[in-house]
Amino acid sequence: MLALIADDEPVVRKILARVCARCGLDVETVSSGLAALEAARRMRPDLVLSDLHMPGEVDGLQACSIIRRELPGTTVVMMTGDAEAAAALRAAGFSLLAKPFGAEEAARFVAGAVGGR
Repeated sequence: MLALIADDEPVVRKILARVCARCGLDVETVSSGLAALEAARRMRPDLVLSDLHMPGEVDGLQACSIIRRELPGTTVVMMTGDAEAAAALRAAGFSLLAKPFGAEEAARFVAGAVGGR
């Protein structure tokens, strides 16, 4: 199984890459929404974990909205610490991993997200 992690914070990418690898996933990380969109189209991941707000022309929400439309079998998880945005993301049908999170919490979340596959 393949996981794509998109976050402009290197520490978050590193933590999530380790967590996904421990869950048996092959992992690719990127630091922007545009890079996430390009990587998803190329690798066709089973799981995408993306920060909501990233700098650049394409933010995480835009990228993940396109990924959901183009790759309907992909589990897409948005990450944010913004409570108002979290409610809107849930209403739009996105799974959500609230920031800040620890490695153990992320591991439980990832295991649950890929457990049914």
